[in-house]
Amino acid sequence: MPQNGRENTGSGGQWQRRSSARCFLVDDVLQPAPKSQAVTRTKKPSSGIQKLVEQINRLQVERGSLQEQLLTTQLNLEQAKLDAAGGQKFLQEKQQDQEKKQHQAEKDKLFCLSVLQGC
Repeated sequence: MPQNGRENTGSGGQWQRRSSARCFLVDDVLQPAPKSQAVTRTKKPSSGIQKLVEQINRLQVERGSLQEQLLTTQLNLEQAKLDAAGGQKFLQEKQQDQEKKQHQAEKDKLFCLSVLQGC
């Protein structure tokens, strides 16, 4: 191939340019390549890249949503632990109050019996 990027096609001395212009000879006339071929060649890689970019974006959105759900679940778990601890403390206090009342009732009963016996 000559250094100027052209090559003799052998038909009537016509020269065809060999470059990214994508040309070809039809009836000794240099014609550009159909646009659909050029678009197809450049579109496939970019559409593949575009699909990957879209997939990455979807995964990032999904990841953010999952992280938000995880944080919400952790927050709810901590709140449930606090509520359970508070509930347990409440029950313990209630039980202690009940025991105090029962003990006081026994003391009052003994006092009344001692007063009645003294009469």
